Amino acid sequence: MAEARKRNPANFLDILQWGAPGWIGNGEFFSKDNANSIARFIEKNKEYFGLDINYCGVWHKAEFDNFIIEK
Repeated sequence: MAEARKRNPANFLDILQWGAPGWIGNGEFFSKDNANSIARFIEKNKEYFGLDINYCGVWHKAEFDNFIIEK
């Protein structure tokens, strides 16, 4: 991502989670625990690499549950 951004600063960066370890959310993919994990991933990309993630999708080819994310 850093290389793509260097080559073209106008590029949008997006992420799409394909899975998660079983310990996240006690095996429940659509959980606050998993949402917090994704948020930390985005925050750490900014902190360590200076990268802003523009878009974040939900799990690939899966229906999603609506839930409230609490910090």
